[in-house]
Parts: sequence; structure tokens; C-alpha cells
Amino acid sequence: MQECFVKPVIRQLMLLLCLLPLVINFNRCAKVVAPTGGDKDTIPPVVTSCSPPNYSTEFSSQVIDIGFDEFIQLRDVNQKLIVSPPMKQKPDVQIRGKGIRIRIHDELLPNSTYTLNFNDAIVDNNEGNPLEGFEYVFSTGRELDSLQIRGTLVNALTLQPEEGVYAMLYMNLRDSAPYLQVPYYVGKTNKNGEFTISHIRADTFRLFALKDMNMNYLFDQANEAIGFLDSLIVLPAEGDIRPDTLASDLGMIGGAGIRVPFFRLKMFTEERETGQYISSSSRDIKNRLMIVFGAPSDSLPRWGEVPGYIAPGDFLAEWNPRKDTLFLWIRDSLLMNSEMIRLPLEYLATDSTGENLWVTDTLSFRYASPGRAGRDNLPDEGSGLPAFALTPVTRNKSQLDLNRPVVLEGNFPVTATDTSRISLKMEIDSLQQDVPYTLTRDSLRTRRFLVTAAWEPETKYRLNVLPGAFTGYLGNSHDTLKLEYTTRKADYYGNLYLNVTGVEGQVIVQMLGSSEEVLQEKAIASDTYLEFEYLHPGKVIFRAIDDRNGNGEWDTGHYLQKIQPERVHYYPEEVNVRANWDIELNWDIDFEVETVPAQAVR
Repeated sequence: MQECFVKPVIRQLMLLLCLLPLVINFNRCAKVVAPTGGDKDTIPPVVTSCSPPNYSTEFSSQVIDIGFDEFIQLRDVNQKLIVSPPMKQKPDVQIRGKGIRIRIHDELLPNSTYTLNFNDAIVDNNEGNPLEGFEYVFSTGRELDSLQIRGTLVNALTLQPEEGVYAMLYMNLRDSAPYLQVPYYVGKTNKNGEFTISHIRADTFRLFALKDMNMNYLFDQANEAIGFLDSLIVLPAEGDIRPDTLASDLGMIGGAGIRVPFFRLKMFTEERETGQYISSSSRDIKNRLMIVFGAPSDSLPRWGEVPGYIAPGDFLAEWNPRKDTLFLWIRDSLLMNSEMIRLPLEYLATDSTGENLWVTDTLSFRYASPGRAGRDNLPDEGSGLPAFALTPVTRNKSQLDLNRPVVLEGNFPVTATDTSRISLKMEIDSLQQDVPYTLTRDSLRTRRFLVTAAWEPETKYRLNVLPGAFTGYLGNSHDTLKLEYTTRKADYYGNLYLNVTGVEGQVIVQMLGSSEEVLQEKAIASDTYLEFEYLHPGKVIFRAIDDRNGNGEWDTGHYLQKIQPERVHYYPEEVNVRANWDIELNWDIDFEVETVPAQAVR
């Protein structure tokens, strides 16, 4: 018995010993891998049911249930859901299982077709795949309206698409409609600036676009961008859809044989005329009063005598570049050292009827000394007057561009200059050589002065400004100023030459940088050969402005006056300026073509 038992055990042990290396090797080679779930889900939710059915007529329900083939989420549904015609109170949308329930709170208009466009607010629960452009449509009448318009909205100056802007149709054809009532039909632009308004009845409409800042469908804020069609849109019940406008194109609905009007509107912000008023007043340094107006002014205010002091000649007036801030520099030292100044000021204001009239205000200006730690308005030794300082706007020891001046600025107004106390020298082989220069005052910033010369490339310059070169309005001068600059190499720059044709009337040609900032601009009135020299390497864009009123700047539009913004036209390509390279371009300007360089699109 024992022998029968032992032998099988021995045989089993021997078998295990033979299999052990295989087991060890298998464990070494084996790798634990997490189970996979198959390909990523890229399919959006599918609508499986609608109650009442989608595209219902004689609709009277206050509740709509929509079912899907999977669980879903709602993303920003309050912002993305567009209801047309708009309701005073937007419907509530809530998730219920594999579906949504919509509750309508408003009383519905009779014989009207409603569209609830969810855009991409409905996504699946797992991967967030959006159900693009889902619409629930119903009519409170016996028929569904089926007409449609399409279009794009672009920024009037940049011609870039405007996203998230309402395109609105009004049955009220009065100009005041966008101010007073919500539209009858509404659509919203996508990221490409495109909009569609569907299920429109046959009628005549006004088309208006609004970047609605307070979400009330009314043009009631000055900073809301708008766009409008100059004429009305006529949508007949049968036959071709005929827009009563020149600013349209006709596209086809695939297979339907129905032509759909296409409109392109330019968005702009109005420069509304506001009544003139004093916005604020202050006295940040002891010898200056600052008065900020609500709008730019061309009329210098008149000031009266300060109680307890002498005559109105105690002030020197200075406007800022925008002409909406007036600086009154105090001349009289006794008045300057007064803690409180009450100044009667008479200025040209605007009344409620839009008429200009002179208004008198008494303004109070208090100055609190900054104490020993304060550094502004330190007095000159001996005179006791605030110190006049001259500082370089062009930073000392920086590289100087060959086409740029050295800019100096005084902290107070300058009443006299003496060029004999200014010297400009260039260094050649360790020798100093005098250089002729021109000193001019900046036309907009009157405390700035420009030192211009025929700069040589790769050259060191020294600018010495001795006391007395500039005299401040109080009669005192500045300390000695010694500046050094080295000009760039000539081959650092690129040059660009533009042969401009097709010019009718005054045109402003602008060269824009990568951030759409204006680098240079030139006004022309005929076909011209323009030179842009000493340009930094990089990308530039050219824009032309149809300067209809000849004021040298781009003007926005005005809705009630039926003025569209001034037209713009872009050179069709972004231009790459390269170092030590000349580029010649031909540009035939056509303001009917609204092309933006592809690389410039945001």
C-alpha cells in the first residue's frame, strides 16, 4: 500500500519540478494590461422621441419632452438656446433621465412659427460630443412658416467675423424699433460670423444686428456694437425670394430650388454725441489743477478770479492729446502754496436739447503735501519753486533706429528753448564730430521735443543738453543731461515700396503690425508710389480706408442717420519684411472687395 502511494507522489513531484522553469519564465514574460473599452465614442446623442412631435402645428402645450438614445448633459443652455420669436421669459430646460423637459411660461403668439435652437448645448454624458444645431419647431397656427435668410456679420474695421452676435428681424419697420421692442425673429452667429434665421413668414422686415451686452434684445447701451441693412427685406409667399436691397447675394437650398437671401453686415460701435460736462477735477501736484471733461472740447474754458488772489492770468492752460483733459499750471507762488483753491470755471456745455451754452461751476482743489518721503515737486534750491526736470523718453544707452528721433520731455510746460546749449556729436575713430540736428516740438504732446538728425548706421552719438536749453513755465531750468545712443546696422532693416492704384478721393493707407497696431499711415488722394523704409523684420498687413469726409481717420457709422462705417480694403496677403531686403508690391484698391489676409484671421 505504501509503495502504491509513494510512487504516484514521487511522479507528481518530478512532474512539478519539470514544469517549474516554464511557470517562472511565463511569469517573467507576462505583462498585466488593463482591459480596453474599444474605440472612443465620437457619436453625438440621437433624438429618439419628441412629445409633442417636432414640427407640430396648432401647438398649445406648455411642456415639451425630448428623448435621446443615451444620457446627456446641458452646457450653457441658457446662453446657447435661441428662441425665435423671443419670449419674455426663456423656457426652462431640465434633464429627465435620457431626455430633457422644456417648460414654456409665456403666452404664445397666435398663428406663429417658433424655433428653439439649442446650437451645441446638448452633449453626451461620457465624451461631451455635441448635438450640433438641434432645433425644435412648432406652429401655433395650421401651417409652419418655411422662409429663410442667411448671412455673415463682420467687424467693420478689421473685417473679422463676429461671434455670438444676434441677427434680428423686425416686422415693425420704424427706425426706433431696435430701441423699443424685441425682434420678431432672431438668429445668432457662430465662430465664423455666420447666422441663419429659419421658419420666417412672408412679410417685409428690417434687419438689424446687435452685440447684446445686457441680454434683453434691445439696443439700449452706448457700448453695444450694431450693424444694419440700409433697406428693407421683402419675403413674398410664393415664387423667388426677393430681397429689396443691394447688399445681398442669393444662395440655393440644396435640392429645393428655393433661393435664400444672403446678407453681409458690418458691426460697429457708434460714437454717440454726449452732452459736455465736467467728469472730475483733482490736484495731484501743488502747481497743477487737472479738469477732466466728459467729451473732447475745442473751446478753452474761461476762469475767473480765485477768491483772495489776483487776476486770471495766474494759470497756463494745456490740453492733453485727446482734448478731454485740461491742465491749469499755477504761476503764482502764493496760490501754489495754498492748501485749497476754489476756482470759478466757465465752459461750453450741452443742454438737454443739444444746444451749446456757457455754464459756470466753482471747482474745489485741495493739495495734501506728501511729506518728507514724497519725491514729486521737490523745490529748486534757492528759488523755492517746484523743480523743472527734463527726461529722455528715448531711453539712454539704447539702440536708436535710423528713422526715429531722440525724444525729450519736460515735467512742466516749456516756454523757451536755446539750441546753442544743445550739442549732438558722433564718434568716428575715437574722435568727436559735431552733427547738425533739428529740434521740434511735438504737435500733440506739447511738453515733448524731438531731436532729429541724418543718423549714420552703427555709429555712437552723444547728446549734451546744458542748463538753459529748456526753460520751464516758472522760469527755472533743468540739470545737465548727457545721453548716449548707438544706431542700428543698415542691413538690420527691410524696405517696402507700394505702388497704389485705384485711388478715388482721399484714402488712408495703414501698415499694421502683428497685433493690428498701426505702425505707419499715409493719406493719399491719387495713385501713388509709397515708400516704407527702415522697417523692423516681421509680418505686416496693409489696410486702406475710404476716408469719405477727408478728416484723416476711420469713422464709424450711425444708425438713425443711416450712415454706414467708412469702407476698408486689405492687401490680400500678409507681407514678410526681411532684413536687408527690398520688397516692391502693386496694390489696386477696390473697396467693393472685402478680403482679409488669411494669416491675419484670428
